Amino acid sequence: MSWLIWKEYRVQRLILIFGAIVLLAPHVTALALTLRWPDLQRNCFDGSLYFSLMFSQVVLALLGGNAIAGERADRSAEFLACLPFSRRQHLASKLIFSPLAATIIWVVNLSVLCLVRSGAPSAQHHPETDWCVCVAIMGLTFFCVSWCASCLLESGVFSIAIGLVTPWVIGMGIGLVFWWLDLSADTLDDGIAGSWILGIYLVLSLVCFLSGTAYYLRRVEP
Repeated sequence: MSWLIWKEYRVQRLILIFGAIVLLAPHVTALALTLRWPDLQRNCFDGSLYFSLMFSQVVLALLGGNAIAGERADRSAEFLACLPFSRRQHLASKLIFSPLAATIIWVVNLSVLCLVRSGAPSAQHHPETDWCVCVAIMGLTFFCVSWCASCLLESGVFSIAIGLVTPWVIGMGIGLVFWWLDLSADTLDDGIAGSWILGIYLVLSLVCFLSGTAYYLRRVEP
């Protein structure tokens, strides 16, 4: 099993390095600007949190889309199928780095958020809480849709593209429906459109992950 984990690390190594750069570069830049202009600390780290969280979610799509389809593209899946490992062991090794990457992304950014907000007055509701929930659900959708596409296709590029595009298409489609029906904020409760979108994202993520995993476990070919 440890060999499979090491193999997955080598396959996903460039993506993990890219993810580390995307995660830390905005905060390093914000820290450098803060050392030069201390009065801009809040603005600098607000911007770094936005860029770090948003672009880090793309890494989840890269990991999901490249997990299986990437091995089919370079024909290494045929070699791995000959090794004395079960399909479930292969699956377990492929699902290690994505949750780990997501955990690191949120631990780092939430730590920065707590440090920046430590001196701010307390409030019953923080707008960034809702934003973080939306970003987390979108990142989950990126991964699950890319994962499902990776289980079905032989191209990691197409799998990643499908995972990145699908949430935006769904969001714009629902927004178009609300616009077409002339459902404005005056006739709806605040946030109902966003709640619909996030609910669809969660259902889509669950369906894609379960269906893709079931297909991978039942597939006879590599």
